[in-house]
Amino acid sequence: FFFSSRRRHTRCSGVSWARRCVQETALESNENMNLVYSGARDGRIKIWSLRNQNKVCCISDLNEHSSSINCITKLQDNFENMFASASSDKTIKIWRPSEESFSVSYTHLTLPTIYSVQIS
Repeated sequence: FFFSSRRRHTRCSGVSWARRCVQETALESNENMNLVYSGARDGRIKIWSLRNQNKVCCISDLNEHSSSINCITKLQDNFENMFASASSDKTIKIWRPSEESFSVSYTHLTLPTIYSVQIS
């Protein structure tokens, strides 16, 4: 499996890919490798489903950050599919699955820009 940062790239390793690719700045996956979380320079986070080996589908497009995503970190096993994102907008957000998408459950404002988050 391969992620490209080239805008015109429309295929990944022989698998159909999103038509509009932006430069990805952060990637994370869940333990089962059936979800991939990607963050981009435009502040968007996308959740990709890898359940079908032949197709990659965007199941959620989240736009809660106002600047580049610097880091996405999966929370520990007991927080199923929850993750944290850090952005150049100087916020850290904790995301949880909701019925149809993901929603922000907590936002923390920081003074410096955060480039890495580790949650234990």
